[in-house]
Amino acid sequence: MYSIEIKMKYGKFKVKSDNYQECMNKYKEIKEEYSKIPCEIIVYKDDEVQFIKGNSKESFENLYNKLIDILLEIGQYQIDISSEEKEYGEIKNKLYHSLEEMDLSETTDKEQLTFLNKMKGELSKRRLIENENRKLYAFDRVYRIILDELNVYKNKERETKEEASINRYTNAYYKEGVKAKRNRIKEINNLKLK
Repeated sequence: MYSIEIKMKYGKFKVKSDNYQECMNKYKEIKEEYSKIPCEIIVYKDDEVQFIKGNSKESFENLYNKLIDILLEIGQYQIDISSEEKEYGEIKNKLYHSLEEMDLSETTDKEQLTFLNKMKGELSKRRLIENENRKLYAFDRVYRIILDELNVYKNKERETKEEASINRYTNAYYKEGVKAKRNRIKEINNLKLK
């Protein structure tokens, strides 16, 4: 005797089959029917687990957590670039100090060129890092607003939005059509930097 159990956030149910082929056909139907619903599908043979399939890769929670991961990456990148800019600032100061102390009469042309080439390379790296950090600085205000709004969502709005209330249907989210949501996606896509 085969059975398929579908576990969801608010409950579970089982479907039974007499043979393997019938079970697999039902499994395919269930898998397709529940493809957009976060759940876990478990196939049993005589109460022994055969396999488990989760299909929650497109759930709101997963997409939300991906957004958080991207924001964490941006935050870590800010730390890394700011640290590098500080290091290159110190390197720049050391190079200028070395240049000031260099006695040109005691160094050969080759040594002077080697020093200047090294200095140019370090200053070029510093400029690239500084420009990258300027981009992060320009985005910082938006980054902080996003974090503040996510905190408001997580700490206050999340509970009220998950409540079952008829009032939610008066909200703009429910009033606008699919076309408006598609236009917003296009607008977001146009925000990509090239």
